Amino acid sequence: PIWTMLFGNHDDRPFIHQNGTANEKAKTSRAKIWDTDRSYQNSVTGQCGIPSNNYVDKDLTGSKHVFGLSNFYIPIYHNDANPKDEAARVYIFDSGGGSIDKRIDSSQIEWFKAISHGSQLPSFAFQHIPTDSFYWQDNICSGMHQDGVATVSSDAGLVDTLVKSRSVLVLGVGHNHINDYCCHPNSSSALLQVCFGRHSGYGGYGSSESRGARIYEMVLQPSQSKNKGNYEVSWSSWVRLETGEVVNEVSSNAEETQ
Repeated sequence: PIWTMLFGNHDDRPFIHQNGTANEKAKTSRAKIWDTDRSYQNSVTGQCGIPSNNYVDKDLTGSKHVFGLSNFYIPIYHNDANPKDEAARVYIFDSGGGSIDKRIDSSQIEWFKAISHGSQLPSFAFQHIPTDSFYWQDNICSGMHQDGVATVSSDAGLVDTLVKSRSVLVLGVGHNHINDYCCHPNSSSALLQVCFGRHSGYGGYGSSESRGARIYEMVLQPSQSKNKGNYEVSWSSWVRLETGEVVNEVSSNAEETQ
């Protein structure tokens, strides 16, 4: 198996005792965690696609600094006769926290625009901390809603940018442990949906009854239209609980893509 990771808000955060009397330095830095993960053979963290630390903007004026560290994308390839042809992408954004501000910065938006310029590949995107577009909306959202929404301080228009791309199907987050719902952002009929994961580990808050993980699946099938080489893309997502039970499934209608 292969894996990737992105940073949350606790990874390089100073340790604070429950009584608040001591504040101890983090034992690891963001850079050390990044390098350790990337040292494993099966990690694809920042090792394919174009990571943010060496991209060149669309005007070819040179490398650009991008806020955070875990900003990169993972290309997904066809497994048919043309395995080198990209079929889809997964975009990863660093939403900060710990040793850096909890935010999405305009430099990350410019990075996304530069590397996705002209691409209509169906894509998923992930970051840890939600934006204002993740607030629960009655009759719009579906899934578990037993937690608040603690957002980034600013998002630089990320969700609007993803909606306008018409290629990103889902923006997934974690952070608020007892939410796993999905919605169309801001009551819109946009292609994009925003989804919470769920408390999956044994640390942090959230009862044992709520442990599970949101799983995402994208399916590409050859299109039945006259446009040879096109695909119909659909996606679905569900939460698998620790018990094996599957709950809170959402899905999309098929869309044609090249």
